[in-house]
Amino acid sequence: MSTQTNGLSKNHVRQKINWLSFLGGCIIILLSSCNKDEPDPPDNEPNFPFEMGDVQATFLENQSYNSKARTKFDIFIPESETPTGLVIYMHGGGFQSGDKSFVYEVQRDGDWDFPEDIKEILTEKIAFASINYTFMTQASPGGLKCFLDASYAVQYFKHNKDEFNIDPDRIVLAGNSAGGGMALWVATIEDLSRPNSEDIIKHQSTRVRGAVSRRSQCSYDLKRWVDDVFIDYEISMGQLLADEDFATAMELLYELDSIDEIFSLQATQQRAVLDILRHISADDPELFVSNRYGGDQEPVSYSQYNHHVFHVRELIEACENVGLPYVGYYGDDPVLYSDPSNEDWVDYCIRKINEE
Repeated sequence: MSTQTNGLSKNHVRQKINWLSFLGGCIIILLSSCNKDEPDPPDNEPNFPFEMGDVQATFLENQSYNSKARTKFDIFIPESETPTGLVIYMHGGGFQSGDKSFVYEVQRDGDWDFPEDIKEILTEKIAFASINYTFMTQASPGGLKCFLDASYAVQYFKHNKDEFNIDPDRIVLAGNSAGGGMALWVATIEDLSRPNSEDIIKHQSTRVRGAVSRRSQCSYDLKRWVDDVFIDYEISMGQLLADEDFATAMELLYELDSIDEIFSLQATQQRAVLDILRHISADDPELFVSNRYGGDQEPVSYSQYNHHVFHVRELIEACENVGLPYVGYYGDDPVLYSDPSNEDWVDYCIRKINEE
């Protein structure tokens, strides 16, 4: 039998001594941490992707707006006691590449100074989000899903307006190349809200205040390119599709087994859905369309087909045909059209968001 000490076992006494020693050590550590000679630990700085200067904002990175693998976004939220407007940016990359981080660096040899643009937007008490979206691949073809991701992002921010301190009625979309095309498509397509959907986010309207498109395409109906965009050059469908990269991109875009199916019912239906020129109407928001790179030279390559300045010409013509206001620029050698307002894309975003 164990020997008792005042009714307690030796093991119990040993445990009490060990506990008192531990408690004493904690007190010593606590007193040491209160030493006034020791400097306070530095505050953790937000991990901004570029130097913010005096601009005050919160930055959230790699948030999800959908359950898909690539549907992530970053957002800058300015300090504001009242709900702010929001610019949603969509990167380019032919619906097959690119990343939301595109806007964290100066692009096009300094012509596109995104960090300064974002800071100017934030200074005006407007939030800025940059989104990723699902790519079309050989394993998962079809470009429509990219556009639907963009529209869902709009609905997501509207649904979560309180979390991000956003006014859901003051949203402008922006993008370059394919991203600019997506911005135009969401802004001009019929409202994609689905009030009866089990997904309550889809109950939100997809209507926005405006859309910015830079170096983008006017339509994703390839026949429009032949009949309208490149009519000056009498470029045929066969000439376009003779470019292997271009033909492959169209197969992916329309979910075709072969480019020979370009006039099939499936491709015709897809082309109609993705035809921005077809969707532009008088009740759409004012658009900003610009391509100041290149002139009226005949295109001869995949990149030139995609980024020719005449895409903007056709967008302007479509706006004028229905009486839709626009800000437009195209051509630099020579300048073919320059909006008399001389408004840049940031000024346009700020104006549209602040309009009553």
